[in-house]
Amino acid sequence: MVTNLNNFSNIAKGSNTAPATAGTYAYYMASGDVLNPMTNAYTWGGGSGNWAGTFGVNGGATFGGTPGTVTLSAAGFGRRLAVNSSGYTFTSASAANSLQLDNLQVATPDTAITFAGNMVLLTHAGDGGFINNVQTGTLTSGKLTFTDNSILVARDAGTVTGADIILKKNAQLQIYTAEATTRKSTLTFDNSAGGGGTLDLRGLNTTFGKVASAGNGAGTIKNSGTAPATLTMDFDNDTSKYSGTIQGAINVTKVGSGVQVLSGTNTYTGATLVNAGELRINGSASSSAFTVAQGATLSGSGTIGTLNLKGTLAPGNSPGQLNAGDTTFADGSTYLWQLNDANGAAGIGYDFLSVNGTLTLVGSGSNPITIRLQSLMADNSAGNVFNFDAKHNYSYTLATATAGISGYAANEFLLDTTGFNNALLGGVWSVGVSGNDLQLNFMAAAVPEPSSYAMMFAGLAAIGAVAQRRRKV
Repeated sequence: MVTNLNNFSNIAKGSNTAPATAGTYAYYMASGDVLNPMTNAYTWGGGSGNWAGTFGVNGGATFGGTPGTVTLSAAGFGRRLAVNSSGYTFTSASAANSLQLDNLQVATPDTAITFAGNMVLLTHAGDGGFINNVQTGTLTSGKLTFTDNSILVARDAGTVTGADIILKKNAQLQIYTAEATTRKSTLTFDNSAGGGGTLDLRGLNTTFGKVASAGNGAGTIKNSGTAPATLTMDFDNDTSKYSGTIQGAINVTKVGSGVQVLSGTNTYTGATLVNAGELRINGSASSSAFTVAQGATLSGSGTIGTLNLKGTLAPGNSPGQLNAGDTTFADGSTYLWQLNDANGAAGIGYDFLSVNGTLTLVGSGSNPITIRLQSLMADNSAGNVFNFDAKHNYSYTLATATAGISGYAANEFLLDTTGFNNALLGGVWSVGVSGNDLQLNFMAAAVPEPSSYAMMFAGLAAIGAVAQRRRKV
């Protein structure tokens, strides 16, 4: 620490800036003292108060003790902000005040921090004029809530590597560098206090784990950039529900084994790729062309654009109706068809696909389209179908196409009935076409007429009489 400017003499030819500039040294003032920003550390003992955000960029600031509200009274920057107590709120006295960091460290992954009141948190301390030009900052952990018009600006690869980000009350997450987030980071939009927040891709691709809404209709995902952007959702072994909207020139990609549900009215115009796991459309994405890869599943009771099915289609996902544009069932694809009421209507008692256009079938005898039957009880749990009587014939419409069905052949379908619990009593399922309908038919086993029974019994009686005479001889 230097307390007198006269002490700045005989400075070496080296530097304390990064990147180094020969003969250049940077210092700042704090409480009347001149401090070396490359080594100084700052400790907050707890509670609420004002903070100028000044601490050494090669050192850092540590917040612990009893949490409180910390008000940023000037723009701040630094190498590291460590928060050891859950419950701190960082806010800003002015929209011009921002906090620029290389690294935000928290005590545990569940340490909760809130950024509020027009606070702008940038994830590096780099842009021109600042002494530390490190551009690889990371938010590695913690539950970070942004609220009251606060903004998280995500720059540089690996910016958000594992934090749970929550946006509420008109907060924003802005992407400034491609892949600035990773699958270990989650994003939740919360409109419980008004305004569910916004993610702006700004023309750049990025990846999250779960994307979710806390509250109906919470969240806006948009692209204000001039180039299309891809949003990838990548997580395993869980279900995430997003009820907000996706708008503009955005491609949506689903990977990972988890189930991502989209239930909002989405207007994005890019392609939707379901490459792994399950994407469930319970709202709409009617301007997007969908492709479902082998091993992946598209489900739901909403409306989509065109569909190229190579994996599995599960309309309704426990009986319901999915609406699509021109649809192709590729060879090797699967239609998972569920039935819970043998006398129910299409889309209510059993799954149904409504195609506004042409349904094209590309199966073959060597690589057929599989129709996988699944019986459900009235509560949609696995079990026997209500009202099903194997002594009766049934006909169900799997799909209706307004412009007709192309490519149908009887040998291009494989029926998988292993998931159908009701006894069939010798009855047989089959697939057929009637007009614009692709149908699933059940034909009961033939039952002899009463007259046939009489003739059979008479014949048996005659045989018995002959046998009796032979025994008397």
